[in-house]
Amino acid sequence: MSSQGSGGRSVAVFVALVVAMSVVFYLAGPLLGALAGTGDGTLPASALMFVCPGLAAAFLVYRRVGARGLRQWLGSTLALRAGGGAAWYAVAVLLMPLIVVTAHLLSPQGGPAAPDSVQWSLLVPLAVVYLVSATGEELGWTGYATASLQRRYGVWGAGVLLGVVWAVWHIIPYWQAGHGPSWILWQCLFTVGFRILLVGSYDRAGASVPVVIVCHASYNVAWSLLTGSGAHYDPAATALLTLVLAGLLVVISKAVRPFRSLRNRFASGD
Repeated sequence: MSSQGSGGRSVAVFVALVVAMSVVFYLAGPLLGALAGTGDGTLPASALMFVCPGLAAAFLVYRRVGARGLRQWLGSTLALRAGGGAAWYAVAVLLMPLIVVTAHLLSPQGGPAAPDSVQWSLLVPLAVVYLVSATGEELGWTGYATASLQRRYGVWGAGVLLGVVWAVWHIIPYWQAGHGPSWILWQCLFTVGFRILLVGSYDRAGASVPVVIVCHASYNVAWSLLTGSGAHYDPAATALLTLVLAGLLVVISKAVRPFRSLRNRFASGD
């Protein structure tokens, strides 16, 4: 079964449902405060809205094709694609930590971290938590919405459209975490660039949702572990590096597309 929505209208309904479901978490954020075990307490309870995209997608698929179809969709969405081999998982694990660390080193408020300041004992627990949360998000954003938008608008267009929605969806949790307008603006710009990279990874890894899940989780692990639970995270530097890399991805993708089409024509004997 296809692992995406059936068109632009389906994606719009999906986004509307995600927002409606998230209102509960937006309202709960101030009541519940920060989540336990988040270091400097910058992760609000409204961050639990990570369940909404996956639940919204599952509901829409179930409504369309029933329980059996939903099981098939989940299996197809989380399947390890042939194109998403070890190389792409290596990229997914390493790319965002490299960006976060580089941005930290280049930031005026950054600099090399002392080896004993990184709590490596938290690596596995953070990886598990963030893989769960990334799965909840990417079942919806990638598994349901991306392929449909990419067919219509390409990697760049789908990445920007989903990135803008994704960024706006996060604004209230960012504000509830105590961040100011400048921080939120830069983080939203980063979020758009990051989504372009995720859509590009999904495309190049053979429509692999697991690759996107791993990449999403690795970013969260990186800012949590390598920048003092986010206390020294610089969204401006991270956004600029991510947007530059996203732009390069789009330029390279467009440059190699004619050669890929020519190769496919020769392979098919046309």
